[in-house]
Amino acid sequence: KTFGADPSFTQSLELAAYTATPVIMSGVAALYPELWFVSLVFLAGVGYSVYLLYAGIPVLMHIPEERGFLYASSVVTAGLILMVILMVATAILWTNGFGPRFMS
Repeated sequence: KTFGADPSFTQSLELAAYTATPVIMSGVAALYPELWFVSLVFLAGVGYSVYLLYAGIPVLMHIPEERGFLYASSVVTAGLILMVILMVATAILWTNGFGPRFMS
């Protein structure tokens, strides 16, 4: 509502599906198990996903491009914050004994 968008559930689902597709498709690179190759393909997938996010938000949410940039930036920021929260929660759980156990 802040950016003048009135997204429905379908519009939000379409945006999530369109922007996540390049990252999911980059998993095919694991068929050639070289770390540098998989990393490059994954980075290219992430870059293209971010491009699709910035290009697709004004179209799918029916808002002007100026507001679309701010909307997309806030979505990316929220995603980065969520990633940091998950990393901290994982570190806390692993240090308290809930980590993986490697058996030989």
